[in-house]
Amino acid sequence: MGRFRLGGSAGRVAALLVCAAATARAQVPGAVEGRVTGPSGEPVPSALVRLSPVGGGDSRVTRTAADGRYRLAFPAAGARFSLWVERLGYAPANAVVDR
Repeated sequence: MGRFRLGGSAGRVAALLVCAAATARAQVPGAVEGRVTGPSGEPVPSALVRLSPVGGGDSRVTRTAADGRYRLAFPAAGARFSLWVERLGYAPANAVVDR
């Protein structure tokens, strides 16, 4: 099973289930965006990306493009969110994003 590497916007990212570290930054106001790559740096298209408020609430969901890039609206300032990435054949990845 492969593993994801998350790159882009959203702060320091937690490890994958297979303990691979990644990063993301919230540098675009009002959005979380980045790129999902595999263990060799190849883009991972069609990965499911979900942004959910920690503690519950409405989630934002999208899929990565052919180049592995994604973009989700960042709902509220001053909150924490969980960023989840899943795709068949890869270990799921999770990160906490502070706004």
